[in-house]
Amino acid sequence: MNKFKLTYLMTLLLLPSFAFAQTSEQLVSEKTLAKCYVELMGGKRVIYKSTVKSEELILTLENRLPNTEIRAPGVTGKAKVYKVFQCVKNDVAFKHGRANVLEEKQIR
Repeated sequence: MNKFKLTYLMTLLLLPSFAFAQTSEQLVSEKTLAKCYVELMGGKRVIYKSTVKSEELILTLENRLPNTEIRAPGVTGKAKVYKVFQCVKNDVAFKHGRANVLEEKQIR
């Protein structure tokens, strides 16, 4: 009888941990690195990189960034985003030629 209770308790303890491990793997795989070609207040244009939860959120990133303060490369402190030209996945090239040139020059 004691062996049965011990097996039962071990099963109850291990099942939730296996379910949690599978869920955490799914969460990690859903995150995507995105980059956006943005214009800051004052006219400076930079490439802003961010991690988003899924590919669908890259489109909403374009709508959320304006009037948001971000840490931008080459800018001390935070800068406010004035306009977002385009957001894409990190491994995709921008449509704007100036954005691709800027990305190559920008400090990573």
